[in-house]
Amino acid sequence: MKSVLAYSHTIGFLSNEGRGFNNPIDMCIGPDGLLYVLNRAGPEVGIRLPYKRVSVCTSDGEYIREFGTGGIRPGEFWWPSSIDYTASGEIVIADEALDRLSFFTPDGQLTHHFGVSGRDAGQLNRPSYVKFASDGTLYVSDSMNHRVQLFTTEGEYLASWGGIGNLNFPWGLDLLGSDLFVCDWRDDSIKVLDGAGDITATFDSEHTGLYRPSHILTTNSGYSIVSDWGNNRVVVLAGSDPVQLLYGQAEDSKWAEDYLQANPQEAEARLSANLLPDLTGRQTARGEPSANVESYFWGPTAIESNDLGDIFIVDSCRHRLQVYREISSSNV
Repeated sequence: MKSVLAYSHTIGFLSNEGRGFNNPIDMCIGPDGLLYVLNRAGPEVGIRLPYKRVSVCTSDGEYIREFGTGGIRPGEFWWPSSIDYTASGEIVIADEALDRLSFFTPDGQLTHHFGVSGRDAGQLNRPSYVKFASDGTLYVSDSMNHRVQLFTTEGEYLASWGGIGNLNFPWGLDLLGSDLFVCDWRDDSIKVLDGAGDITATFDSEHTGLYRPSHILTTNSGYSIVSDWGNNRVVVLAGSDPVQLLYGQAEDSKWAEDYLQANPQEAEARLSANLLPDLTGRQTARGEPSANVESYFWGPTAIESNDLGDIFIVDSCRHRLQVYREISSSNV
């Protein structure tokens, strides 16, 4: 296998409020280059509801602000699942529990929302992902209806693609020209749909090794980067062929370093700890290495990139972003 991505740095630190993340699930990058990180932060009990928020920071880890809170009223989140930036400069957040898409200004003011629970055209059942096209069309992974639906930003229904027998709990989406790449979560595959919604290609698990993929990002050089959620890794594809497997190599973030500097006893204990233990027996089973080795990915859920060539991988169960750089410029 070849090296396409190289580790750069880590952003993040477990924090219930303020500078830090709490089970980040997705992120987007605004036109100003700022990172908007969506924190899911369960379970849904009163004291934890404020942990559900959007954290805003720079690509090198400077904390800016946060907005949002948990709840069921307009502008609040219960099971926030995805975030994206619209062509008009608003932020949209999907909520799986409320079957709702909420739109905000960049500073967190609610502008409008829409969403009706159900199975009919235009209704939603656990929307897990949102993706905006350059023409303003909103693509929504309507997971438990096993389809992708298309809307305007005002909630006007446009079309429905997939359905039972074609998609099986779709999650992450990416657009490349008129093609829509769908992480077909329960099918362990990537489906490619054309501009009419017809499936034109399938990257199946037998070929890719994917298990419950959550998101896909296609780079400018043509590689596809997949967060292989069920395997706690990231897979780089050239076409449908795996060319690199990443298991994570996070180091302490600037936020973590600041915390440890202010808490020297914890820093001392950390220095004496074995953070890369030898794994044996059950520790080597699927999912277990990530729970035992801090630097590894644990539940990677989403991937985003910026104009500087940074690749941000949302490392949900470790409350951080692992940042990589593309070092191979062509998939040919």
